[in-house]
Amino acid sequence: MFVIAWVFGFALLILFFHNFGKKDAGGYVYSARHGTLTIDADDKGHYWVDGLINQKPVRFMVDTGATYMAIPLPLATQLGLKGSYPVRLNTAGGEVEGELTRVRQMSFSGFSFNNVKAVIMPDVRTNVVLLGMNILSEFSITQKNSQLIIKR
Repeated sequence: MFVIAWVFGFALLILFFHNFGKKDAGGYVYSARHGTLTIDADDKGHYWVDGLINQKPVRFMVDTGATYMAIPLPLATQLGLKGSYPVRLNTAGGEVEGELTRVRQMSFSGFSFNNVKAVIMPDVRTNVVLLGMNILSEFSITQKNSQLIIKR
């Protein structure tokens, strides 16, 4: 069951990056108070938050369909990340290969995590990191109107 969920998550990942285009995500608004993060959706319904991976700035898109944090290969290279274990994934776009890695430290909006499992996606050409369920499962997540509320 875990493998099926993982494969499904990466299928969504491939579909997202295939349709992402070059347009900027637009003006997202988020605020963090007392262990709660509220993010307004952009005009496409996506939720964005800025953060850090190994002390370097990145832009995360919240993706409850992704099992792990997913990092495009060009960005992973810039961040000094290397894959340690190859994985094959069956997605709607066909079979793809990625590599599992560990991120020493990542953070967003005052929340910080160490030794985070992630997957490096070689055929994705963007600098957007998908914030997957291995991080999001640490929170209570509620969607109300066009806002995502994340509580620790």
